[in-house]
Amino acid sequence: GGEHPRALAKAQRALSYADALGLRHEGIRWAWPLAADAALALGELAELEHLIQWLDDHPLGQVPAVLRAERLRVHAKLLAVKQDPQADAAFDDATRAFRELRSPYHLAVGLLDHAEHIANGDLRTAQQLAAEADAIARRLGAQPMIDRAHSLASPSRTEPAASTGTAIR
Repeated sequence: GGEHPRALAKAQRALSYADALGLRHEGIRWAWPLAADAALALGELAELEHLIQWLDDHPLGQVPAVLRAERLRVHAKLLAVKQDPQADAAFDDATRAFRELRSPYHLAVGLLDHAEHIANGDLRTAQQLAAEADAIARRLGAQPMIDRAHSLASPSRTEPAASTGTAIR
């Protein structure tokens, strides 16, 4: 838990301004994934499903590419939590969307989430994804991402990291 309840509450409050500001507003573009990751970290799957539905209720043309990619990432994580066999394909779709987005930060988060998902079944691929994320994180100076990547790269690794992918500031 820690900061997650507060992060969820603050992100939800920011999202309450979406009708006035629009989904393209920077505050909304950052608040949605923060809310989703916090809900996931808290195990509030109903809230997570509500956030996904809230985004889906907007016309596609109003949803910026970054939120479409984040929605794919968050949906993949939800499927993984539910142990849905479609999670692997969903992570592939999210990673592809982040590559097309050409935002290094978002790609690194997506790569780490994907790597954490497959690490127990395909450690080699997970470590490749983590290494790519690590290189991006180093260029960005993003220490929490570097730490996540290193937890995946360690040979003694046995369980997925507990991180949600988005730093709470």
